[in-house]
Amino acid sequence: MDSDGVLGYACCLVAAIFFGSNYVPVKKLTNLGDGVFFSVCMTLGVFTVGVVVCLARSFPKFEYQAMFGGSLWAIGNLCVVPIVKSIGLALGMMIWSGACMLSGWASARFGILGLDKEEVSMPGLNGFGVALACLALYVASKIDGTTNSNSNSSSSSNSNSTSGMRRIDVDEEREDNAFLNNNNDDEDEALRNASNKKQTFGITLSLLSGVLYGVNFNPAENLRLQSGAHSDDALDYVFSQFCGIFGTTLVAFALHYLHVVRKATDRYPELRQETIVPAFISGVMWGIAQTSWFVANRVLSMSISFPIISTLPSVVAALIGYFYFHEMRGEKNVRLLLSSGAMRLVSVVCIANSR
Repeated sequence: MDSDGVLGYACCLVAAIFFGSNYVPVKKLTNLGDGVFFSVCMTLGVFTVGVVVCLARSFPKFEYQAMFGGSLWAIGNLCVVPIVKSIGLALGMMIWSGACMLSGWASARFGILGLDKEEVSMPGLNGFGVALACLALYVASKIDGTTNSNSNSSSSSNSNSTSGMRRIDVDEEREDNAFLNNNNDDEDEALRNASNKKQTFGITLSLLSGVLYGVNFNPAENLRLQSGAHSDDALDYVFSQFCGIFGTTLVAFALHYLHVVRKATDRYPELRQETIVPAFISGVMWGIAQTSWFVANRVLSMSISFPIISTLPSVVAALIGYFYFHEMRGEKNVRLLLSSGAMRLVSVVCIANSR
């Protein structure tokens, strides 16, 4: 393997470790509200990493097109808390991870959404690896986590079961819809309709979020591949993209603040001091992972880096959840965890060798 290949796969590993563990600092936060203030604190950490990269690169040209890519990611990120509240973390993460991987991989592999088509030496092996990675995500979604006091945290390492979240949702819906009718059949029918609508909303939002995650690199890659017109170094687009992430989140926060305050409250309940430092650290870790992904895209190409980096963080998160937070106990869960992990590793080997 050449030095570029070593660098590319090393960046994939760094990205996987930090993406898989970046929500650990916020694990103990019990209430994130709508997640908007949390997103502001997190993206402030992301922006800080962008500033460091900008200084290290001696202030490269600011690229507004790359900033737009950051805005796409930020919109997807703002959907996470509503997704978890609608369909649970396990199912939501499986859907958005799969959509992210497929949209990013397909953009590069088939030259869609503004990118030039990338060739791989073994396209069949590459496609098999991507399909196996999708199957591994599906298997992982069947793992039941331990429901605990932290179940409201939008943490990637928190593997709350989808069924557990749905039971909570049904209880909430039962309270919300109790006034509809005293007849149990009518009440159950209303609850089923409300649950179906919530699930449809959550799945749709997950697909949208995943696609936005998957195409967030496209604007920067488009510029980088324009021979001579823009910088060929992927790191020169990091600060521009991170500005888009932070700026879009700030706009969302301002709109959310005005909406909540106008809605009759004399204060903004999202401002929780205990959120600031853990969310900032989470953002710094995410920024390091995303920066590594930029480099991996340049060295390996997106058709190689996307399936790998979209797949491995869940393995890291599952291992942290199992060994550190003591989640996913039980023989069935261990079997599913090992099966999913083995499929992911095989898929990564296939994808890496298809280059």
